[in-house]
Amino acid sequence: MAEATMKRMVLKLMLHLISLLWLSKSSSAVAPSLAKPNCTEKCGNINVSIPYPFGIGDGCYMNKWFEISCNRTFNYTISPFLKSFNLEVLQFSLLQGTVLVNNPVVGDCIDPEWVVSGKNASVSLRGSPFYYSEIHNRFAATGCDNLVFTIQDGDVIGGCLSICNVSTLLNGCYGIGCCQTQIPFRIQTFNVNITGTGVRNAKLGCRSAFLVEKNWFSNSSDYRFLIDFPDQVRNVPAVVEWGIANGTCEFESNNKLVLIRQLQHRRLLFKEWGTRLL
Repeated sequence: MAEATMKRMVLKLMLHLISLLWLSKSSSAVAPSLAKPNCTEKCGNINVSIPYPFGIGDGCYMNKWFEISCNRTFNYTISPFLKSFNLEVLQFSLLQGTVLVNNPVVGDCIDPEWVVSGKNASVSLRGSPFYYSEIHNRFAATGCDNLVFTIQDGDVIGGCLSICNVSTLLNGCYGIGCCQTQIPFRIQTFNVNITGTGVRNAKLGCRSAFLVEKNWFSNSSDYRFLIDFPDQVRNVPAVVEWGIANGTCEFESNNKLVLIRQLQHRRLLFKEWGTRLL
């Protein structure tokens, strides 16, 4: 009996030691850099790694569209920006061929100085390999008596209507105080026209419009902030897709050949030599 108890204790000790060794090995493993060799991988202390074909500084990015600048944000942190569009980057995904950016909110109200103001305003990605993802994004508007259109090349391509009054209680983005709708395939311009359905009541606050990542609303537990949305929110996350036209780019990273190829004009195939990631 004593021998059996001793064996169980030894077995438990061995399992415990194996677990400690595994945890130690896991914690010491460092993910390989996906930046071009001898190039900066991050902006300051922000935990956003910048993978090639994006890059900071001359010779570190594929072309001007993929150039990243490190800028100071409104809250005084240093963050990566897509330099050509002055859009803050929140996350890169090479596997999906996407960039999560901080997209501006367009507001029609007594302007906070930072709001992209006016009933007509736009953000353009024209001429670049980037476009707003119709899979991951929604067009949304907030406020009362708010009829909003998205326009491309002079044509209305979408819109939604948000209605409410001073006593409205919000419990989602379904047309009362907030509306949302799908966006067309591969749009590169976000042109907004904010209008109304009747007489404007100043007591009902601001009206706004924006492109936003589709799960952003479902992650909010309190919808009351939508009534004065432009007064409280400067930017919202939106997904931009990208591709590389006409061929393949490659470079050496830690003695491994890294390939980035165009895949069905929408996604990128990314793999390390001998290790398939997609």
